[in-house]
Amino acid sequence: MYICNEKYLEGRFVNGLIELFASEDMREREYLKTIVHRIYGRFMPLRVHIRDTIANICHRAVYDDDRSENGIAEFLEIFCSIIHGFSVPVKEEHKDFLRSVLIPLHKCRRLDKFHEQLVACCVQFVFKDPCTAPMILAGLLRFWPIQAPTKEEMFIAEVVNIINAIVNHKSGFDFQPHWNILLAVIDQLIKCSKSKHYSVAERALLVWSEDAMEALVDMDKRIIWPKIIAAFMEVIFFLFFLSLSLH
Repeated sequence: MYICNEKYLEGRFVNGLIELFASEDMREREYLKTIVHRIYGRFMPLRVHIRDTIANICHRAVYDDDRSENGIAEFLEIFCSIIHGFSVPVKEEHKDFLRSVLIPLHKCRRLDKFHEQLVACCVQFVFKDPCTAPMILAGLLRFWPIQAPTKEEMFIAEVVNIINAIVNHKSGFDFQPHWNILLAVIDQLIKCSKSKHYSVAERALLVWSEDAMEALVDMDKRIIWPKIIAAFMEVIFFLFFLSLSLH
């Protein structure tokens, strides 16, 4: 019976099912999510094909401007559940999925439609294997938005989530081999705190009150604190001269 069921599900049926996620009807997408998730959990031989098909849809969302982002949030919810069930250490094929599919999704113009689910996937990866955190942080730096303040705020929030996950990881994390990328992230946050867009600057300044960020800064106060203080002074002087010009 298992072989018979699988025969009817593979190929065109699964492909067509996944294509239906482009629907504008949220209720339809929710039903599809449940169906695909159950097929994925029940039929192991179909798992690679399902992952590859969903990866192709995600690539189209990234590189094809005409493709709607409908369904991406639901795909990511499925993957978040799948990642939760990964064995440790995480297989290289799953890390390749993170590298080639999840990280490039940050490039999407309509990131707000699925960012919450994307962050959940990335954080879940870090919980499973903290060594994936530098890869995610490097990807965020690579795709960091320049003239999109709302998207920049989302990136700042995600960086804090990733750093919080590695600082508080139950198995610990060896920071030394990845210190350069962590310093680059801190430099980017300092740059954001000096942004001329008030909401970006405010969000970046609030970052330094986070316990995880404090723990990270404490690892090398001699280098990091002068940069933070210089940024704060620059912001204070800017606000001071701005107030003078208004009077």
